[in-house]
Amino acid sequence: MVFYFIILGCFGGLAGALFNYNNEFITKKRLVSVNKYPLRRFIEALLVTALVSICSICLPYLLDDCRRIGSASGEDAVWSGVPTKYNNHNTLWTYSPPLDNTGGLEQLPFSDAHACAFSDCNCNWKNRSILIQYQGNYYDYSYPSVDTLGLIKDEYYATPIDCALQPDLKDTLIQFTCKDGEYSPAASLFFSKGDDAIKMLMHNRDELDCWVLLCFFVVYFNLACVTYGIGVPSGLFVPSLLTGAAFGRICGEGFAYAGMLGTNVDRARVGVYALIGAAAMLAGMARITISLTVILIECTNDEQYGLPIMVTVMFAKWVGDIFNEGLYDIHIHLKHVPFLEPFAEREMDAIRLEDIMSRRVESLPMICQVEAIIDSLRETSHMTYPVVKSRDRQDYVGMMRRDFLCTILSWRNADGMRGRIFQDTPDERPPPTEPWHLMEVAFPVYPTLEEAVEGLSDREMKRYINLRPYMNQNAYTLRKGALVTRGYNLFRTMGVRSIPVLDGEQVVGMITRENLLHDSIHEGEEVARMKRPHEWGNDGFVPDTGFALDGVQDKQRLSTASASKSSRYSTGSEIKTDEYYPLVEN
Repeated sequence: MVFYFIILGCFGGLAGALFNYNNEFITKKRLVSVNKYPLRRFIEALLVTALVSICSICLPYLLDDCRRIGSASGEDAVWSGVPTKYNNHNTLWTYSPPLDNTGGLEQLPFSDAHACAFSDCNCNWKNRSILIQYQGNYYDYSYPSVDTLGLIKDEYYATPIDCALQPDLKDTLIQFTCKDGEYSPAASLFFSKGDDAIKMLMHNRDELDCWVLLCFFVVYFNLACVTYGIGVPSGLFVPSLLTGAAFGRICGEGFAYAGMLGTNVDRARVGVYALIGAAAMLAGMARITISLTVILIECTNDEQYGLPIMVTVMFAKWVGDIFNEGLYDIHIHLKHVPFLEPFAEREMDAIRLEDIMSRRVESLPMICQVEAIIDSLRETSHMTYPVVKSRDRQDYVGMMRRDFLCTILSWRNADGMRGRIFQDTPDERPPPTEPWHLMEVAFPVYPTLEEAVEGLSDREMKRYINLRPYMNQNAYTLRKGALVTRGYNLFRTMGVRSIPVLDGEQVVGMITRENLLHDSIHEGEEVARMKRPHEWGNDGFVPDTGFALDGVQDKQRLSTASASKSSRYSTGSEIKTDEYYPLVEN
């Protein structure tokens, strides 16, 4: 059995990698040709909606897969839990509520009030309630000593006498173009909600046609691939679970037909493969492992599925990682979100911060003119600014946040006038420091720059502000000769927005998350090779860092892989950040 789960896991990894590749290709085209134009995004959403509607209607009509409700392979309905030899139109055998803990069989006369008639299995609530009352509160019980009941061992499964399908599952069956008392599995899959379709694949005891399931899988797989990323909300979780459940049910039906699951197979076991296939597909697409396993075990409320799910998810992720990254990671790169991986890249141990830092720094003097502060805020969109002693001396003294600057500029006196912390000249004694709670009052919605400068007169624009009491004098700093790995670990562990790079006491650059992405690291590696060729000898050893590559061939391999990955996420619309350092929110 474990071998079957491994097969499903490997397929899930292959299918997930194919899904990611196709969606990445479509998303690149969409970013360049569609997303820049609102009208095109609207038209694309309409076209995708029309495509999904046409496929959902035409495919069930063409397949014409009508079958009786509760039927199995077109034969008369066989109730779950009733031995075939007792399942006739004359006598219904069922358990009566045990009175002496021994149990027993009670022969009940067959009538329409006791069952959903065998002729059409019309499972209405009236017939179900009358039938179930004979079973008391033992709706899901079992008797291990079946020999004492006069039946052949392992022939009778003591599941409750009820309709062949679960009552909530039957409500989701779609008649479509079928006759009364029949339903279309294809229409039920396409027209039902995602969770109802998944429930049908996992719990429907009918023998579903593998050809219908395969058509549904192929069509829904491609529709989900096109839909994810359009201009309307669209998810990945349910579509991936549904496509995986469809393929898992195909495998389950195939295993049962080939006799690989043994003789007299309980139809519930076939639905288990739909659950395993759903886990494999989602793990192959998103590379979710532990959380997915916990979620599915919680949903099944049965810990015996833990091992199959874990094995399947593990193999799905391993196979998928051979070909590409997870879908969420791909979209993070395509949208140029500065997301840092948990661990630093290997090349970071061989380059320094001066090789990747942004050298054009927008700094503010400690005693700065109001007009200069406003100009800096308008010309740049940075979230923090290094504060230096003066324009002439770029000695670092602290960091100042953008929202704090806007809050300071918006403060008013008791009479409503601005400038209570302003001073006329840089050398005069600064006014008293305002209490910190005034900054906390503005949290979390700080004033914008337009709100901060509203009402400022020309005289107030020429005045000065002493930033020393309001700046962060203990912010993290790094030396330009430090390894990139050190800066990377600070960003990952401390959640900083930016870090100033110092040469002695002077600010010579800034490091942000954008500088630590793969493309910047690759460029920094090339800069390091040109600036310090003696550190990149034939033996691949970097003496100042103690880092050694595995020879020239390994370095060439890393360089080639870096260039390949660098060009992979290129969409033709990258934002160049060579001059000013981009400050990005955490």
